[in-house]
Amino acid sequence: MLASSVVVNFCARVSKYAEFTLTDWRKATGKESKLLKHETSSAHGSAFESYTARVKELDKTSSSVAVNLSKAYAKKLQQDNNERARNREVLAVIADNSFFSETEH
Repeated sequence: MLASSVVVNFCARVSKYAEFTLTDWRKATGKESKLLKHETSSAHGSAFESYTARVKELDKTSSSVAVNLSKAYAKKLQQDNNERARNREVLAVIADNSFFSETEH
């Protein structure tokens, strides 16, 4: 039941953009079928090229969740280490200033 409703919804969305509708599967398949004509059309060819280009681009930039988490963890550790170093510098300046001000009085 669920699968057929998904197919019907998909077909309804696609029919807005498709140049044909199928009311009989015998017209859909075969040597002179609408599906074969669509597959060899320029619209299908350009859509397929666009899709494969996007997939190739995603393959270059995407990585596994584990790799992304590892990179994020390394970045967080680096930020924490930088913050600690900066805090040490600030504390050293405060300590120097308080020592300097005590020696003046």
